[in-house]
Amino acid sequence: TVDQELSIMQDSLAKTERERVPLMEAFQTTPAKRGLFIGLGVMLLQQFSGCNAVIFYATYIFKESGSAMEPNMSTIIVGIMSVIATYVSTLIVDRLGRKILLLSSIIVMGICTLFIGGFFFMKANEYDVSSIGFIPLVSMCVFIVLFSLGFGPIPWMLIGEIFPAQIKGTACSIACMANWFFAFIVTKFFSSLVSAIHIYNTFWLFTFFSVAGTFFVICIVPETKGKTMDEIQEILGAGNDLTPPTHANASIDTKGKY
Repeated sequence: TVDQELSIMQDSLAKTERERVPLMEAFQTTPAKRGLFIGLGVMLLQQFSGCNAVIFYATYIFKESGSAMEPNMSTIIVGIMSVIATYVSTLIVDRLGRKILLLSSIIVMGICTLFIGGFFFMKANEYDVSSIGFIPLVSMCVFIVLFSLGFGPIPWMLIGEIFPAQIKGTACSIACMANWFFAFIVTKFFSSLVSAIHIYNTFWLFTFFSVAGTFFVICIVPETKGKTMDEIQEILGAGNDLTPPTHANASIDTKGKY
């Protein structure tokens, strides 16, 4: 019930106050280090799976693909699909869980970038692609839908759940800054990569990160659905650390005297 959840949150906050330590010391705990690793990992994968490249360069990609559809119209379709899928994600995230949405999202996104890369590879090698000009549109729409269901919103939700209360504000800020830095790297160097290694290899590079992300989600990312703050911290290894000093015992010296 709501009252039970509020009681659990109050107990957690009271425990946090009792165990308050300096910020740098709080970052040395196992849950903090693991939480930061997971938070930075999902933010990196969100960007290096190619989401912003697909969104920002949608018009260019459709133009290069030779699709019969107007590039501007294809961009509008991608945007509409993104809005709808993000809304659907809010309805199902607490039913299916964070991990299954992340996993299904990254797998399908990798398949989509693989197909897009394959299309451009065939075009670059002068295969007849006139009959499969729909591949970029379909792949992009599916990519955006699955991204909006999983790796779009879930990382932001996850960083609000995995960090210990003592570092939550600072750690979330670090994760957000990292996300924007990764987004800058991808959008800044996408065109340069296309020029250097061709557009198909660029999309296959996104596929590589999606494959790596699949293993990251399976092996590293915990399921946080329906779990309290304390339960999540236990999953992240809170029991492996010594009990942090509290206000009550912080004044005890090394000889055991007050």
